[in-house]
Amino acid sequence: MAGAADWRVSEEAVAAIAALAASEVDGVALVGGSPLGRHGGRGVRVELGTREVALDVYLHVRYRARIPEVAQRVQERVREAVEGMTGLRVVQVDVYVQGLEGGSRPGALRWSGGEALPAAGPPSDPAAVE
Repeated sequence: MAGAADWRVSEEAVAAIAALAASEVDGVALVGGSPLGRHGGRGVRVELGTREVALDVYLHVRYRARIPEVAQRVQERVREAVEGMTGLRVVQVDVYVQGLEGGSRPGALRWSGGEALPAAGPPSDPAAVE
């Protein structure tokens, strides 16, 4: 029997909260970018229970960012935001770094899906690749 105090939050709302929280972390270049717009179209997959939630966050980090530190901060920020805004207990936040974005010179690395590609053509000196 539903009472006046009963309410639910949708998976889409939880995904939006998580995506926005992850995008605010320094070092995150892009949340999402997965093939075919999977993971809710926002780069977040949500497994929602009645009082708990588990999340997978798919993102790209900025070139030269320390990936383990960025991933840990994303986990912390997503947990805080989702728990604070929904009252749900976050039981797990898995972060999947799908690629790198940026670089300050021509030929800087853009990596996605296991394939490294130069962002603006190959560097003139292969030994100059960082």
